Amino acid sequence: MTLEKKTLSILGAILLSVLLFTFFRIYYLKHKQVEEYKEDLQTMQTESFSALETLEGEPFFIDVKDEKVKVVEHWASWCITCQGDLNQLSALAKEYISEPVSFYAINRKEPRSTIMSYLKEFFPTGIENIEVIIDINDTHFIAVGGYTMPETIVYNQTGEVVLHIHGPISTLKLQQVLDGLFVQELH
Repeated sequence: MTLEKKTLSILGAILLSVLLFTFFRIYYLKHKQVEEYKEDLQTMQTESFSALETLEGEPFFIDVKDEKVKVVEHWASWCITCQGDLNQLSALAKEYISEPVSFYAINRKEPRSTIMSYLKEFFPTGIENIEVIIDINDTHFIAVGGYTMPETIVYNQTGEVVLHIHGPISTLKLQQVLDGLFVQELH
């Protein structure tokens, strides 16, 4: 083997080693970051549930691990599609009244007077079977990775997110997910 071929072989081996090391290093760091992010998110979500209030100003906490399914809708009065979503969610809540599921409509840090005016105008008889609460500083919305309006999240009986819809809800999709959770519960 000539010196030139030997040199090229050595350089090729070195280059391959560097590329492999770089790939595995990036993969390891990315995996580590994802795991750390998941831990941080879990902590933030737990803390963010304590930043909620009822319409009466009382502290409110959603226990996502109480063995009930939770459907959480983030909304605001300025959101054009939120009114339709809240109507659909109310109808769905009525349909699942006998199931172990709780429905929450979490307003994104608007003044209580704005929320009350909105509810009085668009839901004069109230939103049936849905607990309306306020995310007083938007902590919960941020913690769950919200970035559009409305946002709907479904938590299973153990508190895991099984559906996160960014944008208007699909009643059919929500029904499929809920029905799937209740069928699993029977087995």
